[in-house]
Parts: sequence; structure tokens; C-alpha cells
Amino acid sequence: NDVTLDNPTILSSLYGPLYITGGITGSGQSISIERQGTGNVYFDGPSQQISDLTLGGQGTLRVGGPNSPSSVTLTVNSDAGLSANLFLLSYSGKTAALINNGTLSAPGSGVYLQIQTNSFTNNNIASATSGGTVNISAANWTNAATGEITASSQGRIVLGRSEERRVGKECRSRW
Repeated sequence: NDVTLDNPTILSSLYGPLYITGGITGSGQSISIERQGTGNVYFDGPSQQISDLTLGGQGTLRVGGPNSPSSVTLTVNSDAGLSANLFLLSYSGKTAALINNGTLSAPGSGVYLQIQTNSFTNNNIASATSGGTVNISAANWTNAATGEITASSQGRIVLGRSEERRVGKECRSRW
């Protein structure tokens, strides 16, 4: 059930879910996810890898799915990346881990990459440039000695819960 792609691809009009159960491998190209309706891309299996391609566009990537075991790991290999308006979320009831050995980026104004898995390990590059935002709100996250988390040219990195949400919740609890 591995997915191998040889040409540039657009995964568009996802009105329903797309399940990837054995990882996804490209041949150096970029894949654009253009989410429509309630479409989500699920990495639905115990251990998934993204190799030799960049996933971008706009959509939701779920680490885990209804057929996954209780613990799921998605690895972005050193020859791969995630770029653009993407949300990486844990599937409900699953313990999901994201390991980045490649490049995660939010490369432009209004571009938002959110990592909201149970755990996140950055072994390479996570960057926000030119007004983009990378939000790492995983329950547990680590930036390894080889990892770089950077912001440049008005890029923004948000680590953990945003201060606005924390303060707002504290204020509501006092009322």
C-alpha cells in the first residue's frame, strides 16, 4: 500500500478522506494538496514515511487514522519536506509522533504550518520566512542538536501554546 509518484501531482477536490497506509515516495517533485470540503489526508498505519518529495498546498494531514494502532509515527525523510498552509494533527484517540529529518517551512506572508501532534522531533530544519508562521504546539517537542528552528524576513515561530490563548483561558476561568 505504498504510494509512489513519478510526476508532479495535485491532490485536489478532496471532499472525502484520502488514506495512505504505507508511506508516500516521490521522485523529487512537489505535491500540492488542495483541500475542499471536509477532505483530510490520513497517514493511517503504524509507521509512515514521506520520501523524495515536498507536500504543500492547503489542507490537513492527520497522523494516524481509524485503522492505525494506538501509536503512530510519521517521518519526513531527509530528502522530503512539508511546505505551505498545512495542519499536522493527531488522529483522535491515537498517540501520534512526527519526526522531521527534512525541511518544514512556511515560506511567505499568510502561510501557516501548524504541528499539533503528541510529540515532535526536529532533526533538521523548521523555518518561517517572509511573513510565514510555523506553530509547534505538540504536547512534547524536541529540537535535536542537528535541528534548526529559524525565522527570517518577518517570519514567525510559535512554540507551545500561544500566550494569547493561555491568557484568554486564565481570564475566562476567573469570571
